[in-house]
Amino acid sequence: MLFKGRNDPVNQRRFSTSWTSTYPWLEYDRIDGLMYCTLCKQAGKLNKMAIGTNNFRKTTINRHLECKDHNDVLAAQSMKSNTIAIAVQREMTKRERSEERRVGKECRSRWSPYH
Repeated sequence: MLFKGRNDPVNQRRFSTSWTSTYPWLEYDRIDGLMYCTLCKQAGKLNKMAIGTNNFRKTTINRHLECKDHNDVLAAQSMKSNTIAIAVQREMTKRERSEERRVGKECRSRWSPYH
C-alpha cells in the first residue's frame, strides 16, 4: 500500500508499507505524512529519521542504516540483549551446578560408613 506525504504533488514519491517488513524499525505516520525510525526516536536521537522525513526513497532508508546514531542504538540494544543472555546463562549454570552438588551429596550419603 502506498501513502502520499502531506502536501505532496502527484509525482512525488510515496511511502510503501512493504518497507516495514524489510525494516521493522520503520514507521509511517499517516497524519503527519512522515516516516520515522522508531529505534532512534525512542532513544531520543535528533537525526532526520528520528524527527521524521517525507523523503520516501530507499536511498534515504539505506543511508539511515549507515548513520552513526542508528548504529549506536543498535549496538546498545545488542549489548543489552547480550547482557540478558549472559545473565540467563549464568543462572542456568548455577542451577545445573546446584543439582550436581545435590545429587553428589545424596550419593555420598548413601555410601557413607556412618549411614
